[in-house]
Amino acid sequence: GVLLPAARAFQPDAIFVSAGYDAHELDPLASLQMATSTYHWMSAELRCLAGELCGGRLLYVLEGGYHLPSLSASVVASLYGLLGLPHSASPASGDEEAGGVMKSRFD
Repeated sequence: GVLLPAARAFQPDAIFVSAGYDAHELDPLASLQMATSTYHWMSAELRCLAGELCGGRLLYVLEGGYHLPSLSASVVASLYGLLGLPHSASPASGDEEAGGVMKSRFD
């Protein structure tokens, strides 16, 4: 891979993430086919990388995401990854049309 060696060579003071969720398989914009669990995995990996390189300083800024059920499920999955919690504990871990799960969780 390219990212990890480059990040280690750069030695950042903090990691900033432009968290776009339009790559989700249910999002109509990008058609990149990412699963909700992928966002969890990436967030968990970035959490570890930030811990290794910059004292855990990691900032997420919400960007795109246009399919609201998958956006909400992916944001929750990302937060679980950032907290070091397993994706299976997330209300969005089913990875199907997660709107019903998220809606029932927050109604």
